[in-house]
Amino acid sequence: ITSGSESSIVFSGGSAGEYKAFSDIIDEMDIHSNITNGNNFVFDTKILQSIPEFRKDYFIPSVFRSWHNIETEKSGHSWSILSLGPSHSGLPMHSHGATWLGIVYGAKRWFVYPPGVSGGVRESDFNPLQPVSQWLDKVLPQLEGLPKPSLPFQGARGMGFRPLECVQRAGQVLYLPNGWVHQTHNMGQTVAVGGQASWAASER
Repeated sequence: ITSGSESSIVFSGGSAGEYKAFSDIIDEMDIHSNITNGNNFVFDTKILQSIPEFRKDYFIPSVFRSWHNIETEKSGHSWSILSLGPSHSGLPMHSHGATWLGIVYGAKRWFVYPPGVSGGVRESDFNPLQPVSQWLDKVLPQLEGLPKPSLPFQGARGMGFRPLECVQRAGQVLYLPNGWVHQTHNMGQTVAVGGQASWAASER
């Protein structure tokens, strides 16, 4: 299983990290879950290559099969995801192609911006290489009182917004369209599986 720091996963496009045994990952999760600024995370986009049997343990929801299926995985237009991390871990603000994620165990807090919308200058001084827990402590309080982007999203762009928020729990599936900027924060040890579609530069 591929494991790396929160920022390295995002800034490498999801491919950073080193291969570790699953048992070692679990041991590290137990250690880091007692640390409020832990920075170790599993985001494995090649889980089915290293553990093909894993496909038997979950299924792709029918609503997503038009863009995430065995054929699109073979062609490289989509891939399956294993997300695994200790409490307080997550991934900093980033965006990518359409994604679905189902939580098997635990809970995940999401912070989401529609394309072209951000917190603006209040976030500009934050070092994105720092753990997500630091963003919660230093940036989120500064966004209190700002308006949230209105839904349904009409394509308006601008800065100075507080992100949309939700908590996803075990048994729930979350979907994000292309280009929606988001950040996650595990609320306790969390395990999730899902799929992600490629997003060509010409489509952005």
